[in-house]
Amino acid sequence: MIGFGMKTRLAIIYCACVLFSLFGACSNVELKMNDIESMNPYVLCSSIPKYIKKGTNLKCSMEKQKLTNVYRGIRVAAKECRYQFQMRPWNCSAAFESAPRITYYPIPETAFLYAINSAGIAYSLAWACYEGKTKDCMCEKQKSVNITTETLLKHQANQKSPEQPHIMEDRKCAKHSLQYGIEESMQLLENKHENDIRWRMDNHNKQAGRLALIDGPINKNRVCSCHGVSGACTISKCTLKLPKFGDVSDYLMEKYKSAVRMGSNNHGHLIPHRDTLNKKPTENDLVYLQESPSFCSKDKKYGILGTKDRVCDPKSKGPQGCDVLCCNRGSEKIVEVEKRQCKCKFKYCCEVKCQTCEKRVELDVCK
Repeated sequence: MIGFGMKTRLAIIYCACVLFSLFGACSNVELKMNDIESMNPYVLCSSIPKYIKKGTNLKCSMEKQKLTNVYRGIRVAAKECRYQFQMRPWNCSAAFESAPRITYYPIPETAFLYAINSAGIAYSLAWACYEGKTKDCMCEKQKSVNITTETLLKHQANQKSPEQPHIMEDRKCAKHSLQYGIEESMQLLENKHENDIRWRMDNHNKQAGRLALIDGPINKNRVCSCHGVSGACTISKCTLKLPKFGDVSDYLMEKYKSAVRMGSNNHGHLIPHRDTLNKKPTENDLVYLQESPSFCSKDKKYGILGTKDRVCDPKSKGPQGCDVLCCNRGSEKIVEVEKRQCKCKFKYCCEVKCQTCEKRVELDVCK
């Protein structure tokens, strides 16, 4: 029997997943982020959905490190998309297949997909720069400032303004890294081969996704600590870090909810649709051309799975509520048995032994 090394086995497994992803054969297969480094570049490249690569500069011949960062960005975008839509009729279940049918249509969900992917790629590239893991982006972080008692007393004596003085670290590094990620993502996802109304829509949403990194949650990432004599907050030492991608996706989800419908003029340019009361979108808004279909029932045309058997919340009036998620078809209660570790005991030195316990859980699911 022929033996395969770990790298080869991972490549074979992932190739199989790529080939059969349309049929859901590998829905439970997840490679750890550390395993990505050892993957073949062409396996990484083939794992990036075709609708993202189409007409762009994303090529399998790219430098391995950059391709790895792009793939990481796609992965984090997929995770956040599923999280944001987990309790909605469309739950982003098949959006990261090679060529999901839903992306054929210029609807709000497609707008979100292009935005979250563009943001994910920019974010991954920015992190690589921030952590010093890319050759073409140098980011020198400031050394941590050592605040001594002498420094505190000097600040206290010289302070005339009631405002609290603070020392900001890594401001330039964080901003430089974000700018690098945005510019690199823009270059990689640039599509010069098309120039129609759908291209303009996708291009706008890609840029809106990138801008979410700097116009959305960046101000949340100023982490500060107080320093002072006898517990007083004489000086605040702050560090500006990159935003959390969860905050970026929250921001984009709000943009999805307020997405603007567009039409086109005689020159093929985007203009507000007559139903939008001439609301002109900003560069941060998501735009679409066609209203979404009903995601209630299975529809092969759009690749929609429907909401039958989806878990819902009978107490909620929001999108996850049974009335909304089940599309007024009603729900029913089922009982499932969950297995989880329990009664764990710590053994000498380094071992924890647990039992497997079963728990009966009552769920509400759509009819």
